[in-house]
Amino acid sequence: YKYPQSLASGKVIAIKSGLANIAQIVELDKNKVEKSIYKLGDFNDSFTLSAANNKVVWAEFMPAPRWEMRNFSNLKILDISKGTVRQITRKTRLAAPSLSPDGRKIIAVNTSISGHCSLQFINAESGVVYKEFENITKSFYVHPSWSIDGKSIIVVALLNNQKAIQQIDIETGTVTNLVDFSNNNYAHPVLKDSLLLYNNAQNGVDNIFLKNIVTQKQYQVTQAKFGAFNAVFSENNKEIIFMDFTSLGHRVAYIPLEMSSLQLLESEKAETARFFGNWQMDEVKKNFKNSFEAIKLPVKKYSKWNVLNINSWGLVANSDGNSLALGVDTQDLLSTTQSSFGINYNASERQTGYFAKISYQGLFPIFDLSFQNDGRKTVIPKGTIKDQTQDLTDLWRQQAVNLGIRLPIKVQRNKFYSRFELGSHFSHIEGQNYDLKGRYNTQIGGNSLQAITYFANFDRKIKNAKRDLGPRWAQSIFMYKRNTPFGKNLKAEITAVQGAFTFPGVFKHDNIRLKASYLTNKSFESANSYYFSSPISYVRGYEYSIFDKMTVGSVDYRFPIADPDFALGRLLYFQRIKGNIFTDFGQGTFLDENGNTRKIGYNSVGVDVSTIFNLMRMNIPIEMGMRFAYTPNDTQHQYKITPLIIDIPF
Repeated sequence: YKYPQSLASGKVIAIKSGLANIAQIVELDKNKVEKSIYKLGDFNDSFTLSAANNKVVWAEFMPAPRWEMRNFSNLKILDISKGTVRQITRKTRLAAPSLSPDGRKIIAVNTSISGHCSLQFINAESGVVYKEFENITKSFYVHPSWSIDGKSIIVVALLNNQKAIQQIDIETGTVTNLVDFSNNNYAHPVLKDSLLLYNNAQNGVDNIFLKNIVTQKQYQVTQAKFGAFNAVFSENNKEIIFMDFTSLGHRVAYIPLEMSSLQLLESEKAETARFFGNWQMDEVKKNFKNSFEAIKLPVKKYSKWNVLNINSWGLVANSDGNSLALGVDTQDLLSTTQSSFGINYNASERQTGYFAKISYQGLFPIFDLSFQNDGRKTVIPKGTIKDQTQDLTDLWRQQAVNLGIRLPIKVQRNKFYSRFELGSHFSHIEGQNYDLKGRYNTQIGGNSLQAITYFANFDRKIKNAKRDLGPRWAQSIFMYKRNTPFGKNLKAEITAVQGAFTFPGVFKHDNIRLKASYLTNKSFESANSYYFSSPISYVRGYEYSIFDKMTVGSVDYRFPIADPDFALGRLLYFQRIKGNIFTDFGQGTFLDENGNTRKIGYNSVGVDVSTIFNLMRMNIPIEMGMRFAYTPNDTQHQYKITPLIIDIPF
């Protein structure tokens, strides 16, 4: 529970968050009765919250729909009595907002794109900026708040690596230092009449301090062992409410405001105490000074087309439920070009491959160029070809060069995140290592083909807590079409659609996912007919088979089993064990050698058990486990046990 604020009713509001909860505004009383008021979106945590006259204001991050790196911080205001929430600014860069005592005005810190910091006065009803303080000294402002009479602003100013607590007269703009500049880490000042509350860590631990700005006497209010922060006066002026840090996180705490019982400070230390030992600071400073003086870099223009200047990279593992990719992602200095390379695994056909991709994102549409080399495996059901008495398994490799364009749009509304993507790409595909004399319609053989793919996908999900197994509410739909409009050698066309709906399970962190898919392969009455690989999930537990039409449905119940928080020396750290109970069902339709329509049904049930762990000091979590499946339609192997990486079987 963070950033408590006192209400006129005597209750307290705060932001509740944790491993089991997304950030939300809650109302508390001293009887530990808690009421959830509003679940936040992407909260801009500037270490403050503000409430006045039964209203609450805060800032939330909202990225631009197309340019994700172009982030805004807009203000929202909650009217507790009406139960309404309004976003009052658009495309702003505001932080640490504070309501005036009458709830009609807001003071907030504005940071321009160039990094210039200023204080803006905003109408709480319209969101219009009606006044701005010129920051002549170029200080960085932190945690502004209003005086109780609404005539001045109290703020922490950071300048030349030192902090001071300042009072700014709204009418004249006069700046007065209530606490002079020093190396102390002042934070969250609150002024009521002549009493100033603030945080300070001068003794090595953050605690609450009080200063009488008339008598200039200073007092230490709390003696917290691990930290006390963000103090405010209660509405009746008889208590100080603050957040106290404990081994279980922050809690809201109360302390009586009795001046006679407070510890009087004779003087305030100018330097923050340090407890990390006596380092050889002279030698360190000397080495730093010599190294910096030796570096003289020229200033010159930087070309935005310098896309190969890699600035950052990292290991990644991605799964879309049908394929798994393990590789390295890189990003250039301007964050306009991303590239990746690695290996992938197709769960439907149980084949591996490798890939390399580069994506330029500096223009409104995104341009992609990629190379893939994939293994192909297809089981053709018996009876598909004349005189075929058993299933046929085909293995080969194919390589593809893809050039594409796509447009992703992301929208964030409160606790809901939506994403829409529309795109297309051209592919040139060739077969490799093909030694058979004949060719089935799932094989390229010694041929090549040129294909165009069109796709559109939309997903919407709610923000989830750390312990949730994915979002508790989510919807998605994926549409896909691929054909060969230029192909003279081979002809193929596939159309697919897949939708999923996720909703809460029986217990808090469980969820249930329903998924349905439909696929059609167009048959060409020609020796040049070809079948593309499937873009949708197949029935779990079975080898992938080609059909003219395929319908697949699935139900998953995902749940956490344990959070062991267990380390095996320095080698492995186990975060979580989780499970999934599933059932799949599907039906494939095809024409046999006599032109008759045949249908084959599939169904399976099973359990996935997996663990999430970290290897050595790697920050990237790894998920591995086992799948136990019963496949009644497979008369030879009805019971199957397969290893899993994420949700992909091997």
